[in-house]
Order: sequence, then C-alpha cells, then structure tokens
Amino acid sequence: MNKLASPIVSNGIPIVIPVGKEPIQSLALKKKIYVNNAGDNTVSVIDAVKNSVIKTIPVGIRPLFMTFSGRILFVLNNQDNTISMIDTSTDAVVKTLSSGGVSPVFAISNGGNFYVLNAKSNSVNIVDINIPQLIGMNVVEAAGKYSQNNSLTIRATFDKELIPGSSMRLTLDTNRVILLDTVEGKNLTGIYTI
Repeated sequence: MNKLASPIVSNGIPIVIPVGKEPIQSLALKKKIYVNNAGDNTVSVIDAVKNSVIKTIPVGIRPLFMTFSGRILFVLNNQDNTISMIDTSTDAVVKTLSSGGVSPVFAISNGGNFYVLNAKSNSVNIVDINIPQLIGMNVVEAAGKYSQNNSLTIRATFDKELIPGSSMRLTLDTNRVILLDTVEGKNLTGIYTI
C-alpha cells in the first residue's frame, strides 16, 4: 500500500496516510482531499481533519488527472478513454463520459465544456459537461384542503436532463428538510407531508 506524505507532524514525525496504489495527484475541497490512484483505478477521499481515508471510489482505468467544476470532480481515465464524474457531496460516481475516443491526459473546464488534450494525436476534443441549472420550482397541490397529514408534491425543473440518482434538499424556514429525489427527465420531485 502506498502512502501519501503529509506536512503535518506529530511529535516531530510526519503523519502518513495510506492511500491506493501509485497516487498521482491530490486536490482539496473544503475539508476533504481527493487522491487519484493510477495503479488500482480508484480515488481515495481523505478527511483532512481526521487525516484518514474515509472512502475509496472505483473509477476508470488509469486515472491520471483530476479537476473540479463546482461540486463535481472530473477524473480523466487514460487507458479506457473515459471521464468519471464524482459528486463530492456524496463521493460517488454519478456518470461516466466518453472522452471522445482519445486517451485523456489533461483537461480544462470552461463552464459547459471540457477540453481534453490528446498528446498522441496532437488534438483537443471538446466534451459537453454542462451541469443542469435550476430554472423553476412549483408545488402540485393535493386534493382537498391543506390539513395535517396531507401531502404536496414539490417539483424542481432544470434546463437539462438530470443524472440518475440526482437529489436536492430544501430546508424550510421551520428547519424542516424536504428531499427531492425522484428523477423524471428534467424534473426532480419529492413529497412534503403537512
């Protein structure tokens, strides 16, 4: 098992955090650090407060580069020509994209596009990664009057198709949380019981 050396010391000894095989790069986001392990096709998630691996995420073959766009971590997998999209709020792969038939070695996000550089063919492939944006919300009223134990369906509409497994939480001013987790094309719905 390889170890990622950290500048943090305890009693003069560096703290060492075991990660996957052949770690290539590390990126920090809030209180987590992501490390791509090219030797075992994983991404290690480190809790930067506890200095320990909290999750290991399987990705494509030979992940050589990572970059963020919002809360999505893009992992470029060099040997199977794919890009793994990891939602950093759940630390799970939510989608795997084709890199356009090239072995990706580097990419830059420009809002809705991902530029994948291919050193072998001296080219740049453009991959559309536009993340859906919320464009509206509405409530589908329940039959009858608003009363206790009556349910309402709340629908959020986005400008693009949603990834299966997408969800969002709404927090009311009463601190009650409503989970919208049913994906229907560009809509995300949930039930609110009064």
